Amino acid sequence: QDLSQKIKQEMLHRGIHVMVAHLACTQDFSLVTPIGTVSADPGEDIILPVHLSPETSAVFMKIRWVKGAEFIYQYMNGQEKTNSDYENQANLSIQELERGNLSLTLRNVQQTDSGDYTCKVFQEGCLCVCGCYI
Repeated sequence: QDLSQKIKQEMLHRGIHVMVAHLACTQDFSLVTPIGTVSADPGEDIILPVHLSPETSAVFMKIRWVKGAEFIYQYMNGQEKTNSDYENQANLSIQELERGNLSLTLRNVQQTDSGDYTCKVFQEGCLCVCGCYI
């Protein structure tokens, strides 16, 4: 077991939400998530914060959010697609994409919403991945 897995397990044990960024190839930006706790009581809304650094428009990028292997939300070429199970629950702010804000809002969260969420950004054959746990 590598060090990052040990740290992740320890943080999960302590109830801390883990956010990790990986860059699959060289780009002029990276995905950034704040380190710290993100939590909500059942019925509340929660924001999974992700943004591009430096501030870069994401309007022409393909953005996909998944929970484990389950598709949640996608933005591509001005079109939004949402998993029917998350139709009125998951979205990101299209206006904020211009500023590189890729944060996903989940409305009315329940215990069943806990899990690993991953934001994937595709641009020019490159893939950037950033994940978090709620």
